[in-house]
Amino acid sequence: LRYTKTVLSTGKKNGKTLLASLNCMYGLYLSEVPSPIVCSASTTRENASQIFSSLKSSITRSPTLANITRSIPSKKQIHVDSKQSRYYALSV
Repeated sequence: LRYTKTVLSTGKKNGKTLLASLNCMYGLYLSEVPSPIVCSASTTRENASQIFSSLKSSITRSPTLANITRSIPSKKQIHVDSKQSRYYALSV
C-alpha cells in the first residue's frame, strides 16, 4: 500500500462526505492490507456520524455487501468479518 493517510480539504457542500465514504469503502473491502482498520475523525460526534451514515447507506443498497457486513450503529462501527476489517467513526 503506497499511501496510508488522506487529507481532504475543500469548500462546503462539495461532496467531501461522499468521497470520504468511498475511500472508507475501498479500505474495508478492497485493501490488500491484512485486517485493515479504517477510521474517519471529526471534532463532533454528529459530524463523524455523517460518513458512517453515508457508508452504511451505500452498503445496505448492495445485497452482496449487506450480506458480508455487520454494522453497529450505537458505536458507529462497521465490521467485515470475512476480511477482518473494521471501520470506526471517531470524534474528540
